[in-house]
Amino acid sequence: MDLFVKLIFLACAAVAAFIAVVTFANVVVLYAAAFAFFAVFLAWVLTPRLKTVVFVCGLGVVSFVFHLTFVLNVHTQPVSDFALLYNAAVSVASGDFSVLHESLYFQTWAYQTGFVAFQAFFIRFFGAGITFLKVVNVLFIVVTNLLVYALARKFVSEAKARCIGCMYMVFPGILFLSPVLTNQHAANALFLLGIFIYLNKNGTLWAERAGLVFALGNAIRPMAIVIIGAILFTEFLRFIFEYKRFNSIKSKDFKPFLRPVLMTGAYLLVGIVLSFAVRASGLNPNGLSNQFPGWKFAVGFNYQATGQWNLQDDTELFAITDFALRDARAREMFFERLSAGPREILPLFYRKARIMWTSPDASEWAFGHLGYPVPRVSFLQEMSLAFSGGAATLLAISAYLLFKRFNAQQFKDFFAPLLLTVIFLFYFGAHLLIEVQERYRDFGLIFVFILAAYALDAKLHTLIFQCDNN
Repeated sequence: MDLFVKLIFLACAAVAAFIAVVTFANVVVLYAAAFAFFAVFLAWVLTPRLKTVVFVCGLGVVSFVFHLTFVLNVHTQPVSDFALLYNAAVSVASGDFSVLHESLYFQTWAYQTGFVAFQAFFIRFFGAGITFLKVVNVLFIVVTNLLVYALARKFVSEAKARCIGCMYMVFPGILFLSPVLTNQHAANALFLLGIFIYLNKNGTLWAERAGLVFALGNAIRPMAIVIIGAILFTEFLRFIFEYKRFNSIKSKDFKPFLRPVLMTGAYLLVGIVLSFAVRASGLNPNGLSNQFPGWKFAVGFNYQATGQWNLQDDTELFAITDFALRDARAREMFFERLSAGPREILPLFYRKARIMWTSPDASEWAFGHLGYPVPRVSFLQEMSLAFSGGAATLLAISAYLLFKRFNAQQFKDFFAPLLLTVIFLFYFGAHLLIEVQERYRDFGLIFVFILAAYALDAKLHTLIFQCDNN
């Protein structure tokens, strides 16, 4: 079992190295510039002896001003799905639910009703317009930024956690989504908050609260299954190691292992209640369900489209009006494509991973209204890749160090980085199977930055010499 856990860290190192190496080939010059920025912020963080509360407040204020300045100066208008969601929220805020009942989009992807209701709340009670909702985005980005720092503190020193918090604050990749009315900002903050609560509090009551927060995040963006699965998997490993350590588990020793069960129960219960509330309120008769789960898998295995949205699949599948028959056909397409075998599937995985993790950020969502070519956007894209490539390099080092240092007798000390590693690998693996878009990598990159802090906490000679002696 020791080797199994070490292989998890080694797999993470391999994935991070892949991201870093491919990025290296695209932005060699700016890669060095990114690390120059890193060094400046490292020096800025380590020099002042700020109290924690002063640093936290400062990080929050600077992050807010930095992102707000950008958002207010880039007059992004909602397009595509984002426009549909915003217009639906405006209708719901005025008491008109017809769009959610009549639109094929909302009947198929009923789970989007949660985000529509979220936006409608601000429109109804605060008179929110597009600019107001962008400011709400910024607030959630700031919360995420603070939680990046707080989660890094769970396993590295205060100074290095501060450094990672500052690195993430100036990560250019966030700018491509900050003015976009997407559900990603609120969901990211809630998911990280749930993880922080779960890691920071040992009582069973806090586990239930973490489950509640995960359910709220899932109502806005349905991907909590990745986090819940990672927690259950990591807790199972902890149970195995505890059993091996003490040879048996007494009944009173089971209390810590009730936490993931209670967390999962709270998550499922709150999710059911929220979905029922959506149906009972008349918002959407399908609640928060997904009426077409086979879609993302069918598209994800389209070899010609490299696992991305494509008109061919869209036309064929949506020509089928019956929901059940449409989903059955999507599943059939998935298994047909899966039967191609490793010779086709493995190259597809490689190409999808490159698109998902190393391609330039999509500029159309935030900058499409400016026309093409957009001045300086290509530079911003390269800087974003440089930062993510730099963070991936640090993650590769972090994961290698964790691989060498893991000790089953001190499993508790490795629980936080192991859980964060498993969440990242689960998220990476999920997008080998389903549809990919560049903008979906934002959640995974959060964990790349957090885990990168472990490399900052190690001296170079430790990596070269000490690890070889373990």
